[in-house]
Amino acid sequence: MTDEPTARRSLMSRVSVWIWAVLHVRTLLRRAISGVYAAETANQRIDEIEDQIRALINQGEHRRTVIEDLSGRLDTLTTTMTPVPWRLAALTSEVSTRLAALTSETSTMTTSLNEQLVALRGEILFQQRRLTRLAMPVATKQVEESATDIVDQRLDSLYLTFEDVFRGSRKDIKSRLAPYADPLSLAGAGQQDKPVIDIGCGRGEWLEFLKENGFYAYGIDINRMMVERSLSFGLDARHADIMEHLNSIEDAGRSAVTAFHVVEHLPFATLVDFLDEAIRVLIPGGVLILETPNPETMRVGATTFYNDPTHRNPLMPDVLRFIVQHRGFSDVQVLKLHPFTQGLLQETTADAEMLNEVLFGPQDYAIIARRP
Repeated sequence: MTDEPTARRSLMSRVSVWIWAVLHVRTLLRRAISGVYAAETANQRIDEIEDQIRALINQGEHRRTVIEDLSGRLDTLTTTMTPVPWRLAALTSEVSTRLAALTSETSTMTTSLNEQLVALRGEILFQQRRLTRLAMPVATKQVEESATDIVDQRLDSLYLTFEDVFRGSRKDIKSRLAPYADPLSLAGAGQQDKPVIDIGCGRGEWLEFLKENGFYAYGIDINRMMVERSLSFGLDARHADIMEHLNSIEDAGRSAVTAFHVVEHLPFATLVDFLDEAIRVLIPGGVLILETPNPETMRVGATTFYNDPTHRNPLMPDVLRFIVQHRGFSDVQVLKLHPFTQGLLQETTADAEMLNEVLFGPQDYAIIARRP
């Protein structure tokens, strides 16, 4: 009989741990939905589960009282050594039976609560997706959407941060844009009634450069957060799809069409459509400027081009120049830009110069053309 008190203490310890675990479920449930700001259905489920937990706690407290009473009676019998061993055996059997029933019921209830928690988490995720879709503007008419026309709105914030990290600072980007001012000035671009349109205006560095240098311009971008960033600088930026917006412009309505690091995101057919619309909306003599990564430099073509997971395929300079010419543009030039400044071989031999050109040459190039 010397092990009975130890066994009873172990039993009561397990029961207490179970009851306290139940008490903590409420806190865990509240934490599980702390990120959902409008999931009414999920909150109702929480209330239902809380009611079940309260009932379960009450049942547990009652069972603990019963077991403590039984254990006390057992201690009394053991201490007084009452010569009725059949009563002691019956009481011990009753405690064991009730403990087994409590353990089984506890396991069943815990399993049920876990299943409800899993279902609740799934419902919360559903509500989050539903809220995301409700936050998007409702179109007034259904438009057939292709994979290249739509950017998942949920990724806008991620891509804006990605640009901040990998694209470079605003000051650095603006300093790289200076070579494009002369082609626009020579073409007389940037008039108030025939502005420059920047496709994929992003954070608005080019729009800001144009504004500072007296060119009338506006930009479009599919990323709402990019548009908001540009608007915060007092720039004319609009949320729009490339092809839909170009299709809405009258013939010869723009003096220049620019697109910095856009064409590498487009499928080939969309690129051709884009060029066809660009030449239509340009005035005679209007300027087309396209900047894109230069895959002729191996460090770009093999590595840095793929930093951006939304890039499709690199475009070789001669290939893009051919396509632009084929779609009717004239005076097509290739301008190679932004060579690497680190990692260069310091030798002055012909081999070292060749390797520097191949490995650390221009990171970007531009196509500059005009409408005849």
